[in-house]
Amino acid sequence: MHKYALVAAIAIAVFASLVSEASAKLIKATVSGPVSASDITSGACPDAVDANGTDTYDSMCPTGEDCKCLTASSLVVSGGFGKGTAVLTATESDNPTVVTGSSASACSPAFAVLTLSIKAKGKVPASTQTLNALGAICGSAGATTVNVLGGFTINASNSSPPASGSGIFNGTVSTSGQVSILITGLITNP
Repeated sequence: MHKYALVAAIAIAVFASLVSEASAKLIKATVSGPVSASDITSGACPDAVDANGTDTYDSMCPTGEDCKCLTASSLVVSGGFGKGTAVLTATESDNPTVVTGSSASACSPAFAVLTLSIKAKGKVPASTQTLNALGAICGSAGATTVNVLGGFTINASNSSPPASGSGIFNGTVSTSGQVSILITGLITNP
């Protein structure tokens, strides 16, 4: 009798998983805006604090490595999450085993927190989504177009019910300091 209960429990778990995946939607959003040299400081970023609380993901800097912090607070978001503003804090690690310097092929790993503050629209209330992202920053700011790419997961959400999901991002920072990042993911309740 216990075998059947185990099989039924597994079947329910698989079905529940399929239902939750089925409710996720493919979301595409764009984050854009300006960054400048004054947005970059030495050392790891301080912990990000937003409407969802404190997040330490952007402050990761491996022991013994030089890190830089980028804080871009004048960004906008549009697309599948809705329209609003975005704040990006990212710690870039200048790992000596990774190609770095002024060439276009120079890449560094980065840990980032992206906070999306979405405006209310109709009956949908305003919300805040916090994305944790891990990726690479390739190029040299000001000298070459910088390419960014990697993956993210939603760490916190104040929407009801809370958003969840993960995906990928890619984009550029032009030599004039304009950021354009495309976020694509399977998101539940964006």
